[in-house]
Amino acid sequence: MQAGRAFAVSRGNEEIHMKEYIKNNWKFLLFVLISGLIGGYCIGLYIPEMYPPEMLQQMQEQGMTTEILALSGAVQYGILYGVILAAIGVIISRKVGLWKEFRFDKNAVAPTAIITIIGALCLFPGDKLIFGSFSSWVHDVYNTAPGLPKIIAGLLTGGVIEEVMMRLFFMSLLVLIFAKLFCKNEKEIPMKVFAAANIISALLFAAGHLPGTIAMTTLTPLLLFRCFLFNGGLGLCFGYLYRKYGIGYAMIAHGGAHLISDLLMIHFIYIKLPASVKHDNDSRIAVLFFLCYDEFRPGGLSALSGADRRAAGQTGICEGKMTTEELQMIWEKEEGTAHRFLIAVRKPVFDMMRSDAI
Repeated sequence: MQAGRAFAVSRGNEEIHMKEYIKNNWKFLLFVLISGLIGGYCIGLYIPEMYPPEMLQQMQEQGMTTEILALSGAVQYGILYGVILAAIGVIISRKVGLWKEFRFDKNAVAPTAIITIIGALCLFPGDKLIFGSFSSWVHDVYNTAPGLPKIIAGLLTGGVIEEVMMRLFFMSLLVLIFAKLFCKNEKEIPMKVFAAANIISALLFAAGHLPGTIAMTTLTPLLLFRCFLFNGGLGLCFGYLYRKYGIGYAMIAHGGAHLISDLLMIHFIYIKLPASVKHDNDSRIAVLFFLCYDEFRPGGLSALSGADRRAAGQTGICEGKMTTEELQMIWEKEEGTAHRFLIAVRKPVFDMMRSDAI
């Protein structure tokens, strides 16, 4: 009888704790859920454009469409990576003293702004200027102005969901494990435990970007170093913001870095194009040659991104052996793909290609 009463009391306490937990955290969990659903859906919309033709062919054979990818991305990032890990992460972060309710902190403004700006400039133009000089794949990635789905995905899945995964959940979990294993007799968790957890989570954050790179190009020692330098370094900075000011400021810096770098790319790749280039038909036609003219791209078609390679293959462009009228028709069909490469083509190349091929 007493055991039954004790069980009832215990169950009642659990229900009270659960109600308090939901009351205190429902806004944050809802924010994470919505961010993951929208961001994951946007990932499914744009990520196929970055895949090589072989992978796209396999996806088509398996009946995988863009809509299916978008919906699966929404579920994956919204529920699995988002709200579930966020719910667990909040509990763990409270246990280890890392949880901080988001509120304006004037002391957090400067470091958050600095890390945001540095992160943005590392992505663009830093990555293109440094590693794009040695890798044609890196260089070509930044010849394409990001569309709206990519911008939203970077802001929400990068800024919110990745911070939930790597900082709120994983970094907090590492702190808890290390504290249980090595700091049983300590009244407070030593700073070295937080530092170790931050380093490990930053390294894992960097490693998590490798599968995407491998899917799009051959992984070289240079690209491996690039991944750990940029992603690992920024991961350390986001981890610092999480420990010092809370997960909200880490999200702001991470999402802000993506947003600013994307806006910079749009500005310099599209908006700054001269009007004479935007509206000149000969220049437009020349760009189509540029898409698959081996002489002007190391590796020819193999150097193109998945979307541009598909456009070139589907339209039948091959080493400039088409008439001006045919190319004009193709331009009207594939204008978006070709237009993104205008910034990479110089006037001498236009002239040479027109005189040589048209």
